[in-house]
Amino acid sequence: MKKIFVRISTILLLSPLALEASAIYPEGYLQSENFEGQLQQINFSPTWEKKPEARAWSEFLYDLIDRELFVDLDKVTDMTRFCPTYKKLDREHKIYAWLELVSQMTYYESGWSPVSRMQEDMGTDPVTKKPVFSEGLMQLSYQDTVNYPKLLKYPDCKIDWSKDKDLAVKDPNKTILNPYINLECGSRILADQIKRKRKIAMSSGVYWAVLRDNPYQFWKAKVVDQIAAGVKKVSFCR
Repeated sequence: MKKIFVRISTILLLSPLALEASAIYPEGYLQSENFEGQLQQINFSPTWEKKPEARAWSEFLYDLIDRELFVDLDKVTDMTRFCPTYKKLDREHKIYAWLELVSQMTYYESGWSPVSRMQEDMGTDPVTKKPVFSEGLMQLSYQDTVNYPKLLKYPDCKIDWSKDKDLAVKDPNKTILNPYINLECGSRILADQIKRKRKIAMSSGVYWAVLRDNPYQFWKAKVVDQIAAGVKKVSFCR
């Protein structure tokens, strides 16, 4: 999906779901011991869990938001457009609302395919020296590590062209196609946007075109409205 670009130890033991996803948690991440029970208690699963391997994505993203990103994400002023009850929710349910938002975003970006790739009309990637491609669940590009040098520096973002350059373009072993690395880097970009702009959807200045608040090119309707409609289906957002 085309983006609107704005300038500005050891490997851990894997869960069966992570193994099914054919990818590993980035180094240094532990899985939440309480996550599974929490979701069962509220009878909630992000929509992407229609894919069995996505349960591990949910767990990873919950942990990332809970530990690092919630403070910035919770500065949002337009989340009620997506989850009308957001301001009344407790912290835990707010995190679940963010999981569903990212689930909806990634559906329209990549169809929940970790190896999705799309060539962009954005010239040459300064990192790869090749045409810019958006890749993975959140459709990121190698140039993001240059354009967001502080935000996406290692180890906060482990996209690494030097490790990927000799691999096939859709090799799931590429760092940019690892769903956990892709989710981490993309979620940091989203949290940074909200920290600076206080909004998810805007008419300009968004990283992802699906969050642009007006029809874009070949789309007849705002995709962001479809994302909002999906999040509103969550029981605690009604």
